[in-house]
Parts: sequence; structure tokens; C-alpha cells
Amino acid sequence: MIQNMWNINVVVTLLKKHGIRYLVISPGGTNKEFAKVVQDDSFFKCFSVVDERSAMYFAIGLYLQTGEIVATSCTSAQATRNYIPGLTEAFYKEVPILSGIYAGSRSDIVTKRLCKKSI
Repeated sequence: MIQNMWNINVVVTLLKKHGIRYLVISPGGTNKEFAKVVQDDSFFKCFSVVDERSAMYFAIGLYLQTGEIVATSCTSAQATRNYIPGLTEAFYKEVPILSGIYAGSRSDIVTKRLCKKSI
């Protein structure tokens, strides 16, 4: 749990450093601590979308509406595969999406960025 919180604090600090305020979270057992931390922080504007495919398309729409980079969070395994169609569309539309994925076995945060624009 202590290692988890350290990882979460690192990610939260980096999100703030890069001005990433909008988060689309697909809640689950392995990312609940992250969701709690960002929801309790007034810097972030969080949206909960249970279905990961819908969450990614919601994130794309949120970027198109606000012009701000959007971060997403989901659990591992099938959830990450459900992100792929939306991440692919984001890539070709040049929509910057940051995807934070919890790896279930070690509960480490694994971050991947799939976009053409740099942060």
C-alpha cells in the first residue's frame, strides 16, 4: 500500500506539473486509490465512465471541447484492450490522451502515452 501511494503521488505530481486537469476514470478494484486521490483534489476535474471503450471516446470529445490534454485511468487486463480503439482514433486525430493503467498483479502504475503531440 505504501508503494502504491508513492506511485500515485508521483503520477499526481506529474499531472499537475504538466497542467493536466481533466481525468476520465473507469473505476475498478486496482485503480480505486488513484481515483480517490484525484477526486479529493480540487485541481482535477474528474469524470467517471464505467465502460472503457466509452471512456476513451468521452475523453476524445472532452479534449475536442476544451482543447486541454485529458488523462484516463483504468484497471488492467481486458480494460486496457477496450481502450485500444479509442487510443487508435486519438492517435490519427492527433488528440493527446494520457492513459494510466494499473497493473493488477503488482498494483504498480504503468503509464503509456499514445499521441503525436508532446506534453
